[in-house]
Amino acid sequence: MQSTPSGFRSVVSADLLPVDSTKYPNFFIGREVDPSISPQMVRRWLHQCEIVHGEECVQARPPFGAARLELPASPPPNASRFNTLLPFLYFIDVKENRLSRLSAGGRYVALSYVWGNCPSFKAFRNTIDELQQPGSLLAAKSQLSAVIVDAMYLTADIGERYLWVDSLCIVQDDQITKQATINVMNLVYRNAILTIIAATGTDASAGLPGVRSRPRLQSQQSAVIAPNLKLISLHSLKMFELSTWSTRAWTLVVTSLSYQS
Repeated sequence: MQSTPSGFRSVVSADLLPVDSTKYPNFFIGREVDPSISPQMVRRWLHQCEIVHGEECVQARPPFGAARLELPASPPPNASRFNTLLPFLYFIDVKENRLSRLSAGGRYVALSYVWGNCPSFKAFRNTIDELQQPGSLLAAKSQLSAVIVDAMYLTADIGERYLWVDSLCIVQDDQITKQATINVMNLVYRNAILTIIAATGTDASAGLPGVRSRPRLQSQQSAVIAPNLKLISLHSLKMFELSTWSTRAWTLVVTSLSYQS
């Protein structure tokens, strides 16, 4: 324990954490980072978030068969503004591989990433009708950046259907709607059930390490100190501050909204 300048006492965070073992399952809070992301674990996180945070996180339908939570009697802050924007937004339907609209209160995942200098497949007024046809994005898969393809896979793997990605879900040459969306981008992220942050690499070709066949590097330090007892070092969030992603205009908004949840 240590005394803070204000006189309060607080617990100092540990540098090492014990990891669950087969003998002590679900007993310790440490977790080793695997080469691949576990969709089941992400689902559990979502379930816990919606149950623990209640009305702040609950959406129109419960995730993967959980008991339905009661929606607040009055709409949450900014809901009416977002619902006004919805008719002008598109979302990627990862089940039908096309762009689609979303009904008010619908669930969706958002992607925050870096465009960079790699080619980016975008939606335009002369292609938007074609991109709404089932299978259109599957046919254009070779033109999609790796991070968008991986985000589509991850969205489907965690049991969600709709994904918002700026380059496809905003018609790029519709200046009026584009500017209107940019002006309220915070609402797009705030109303997503979760935001996937692609903090690796310098452009959209880096993809999402840990999704499907794209492994992620394991730099976590660990040591076995006794039978059935392993300690791991904590990951530092310093990497986010040093990433290219942290230089994006909307990074501060996404980070702020994440800490509010």
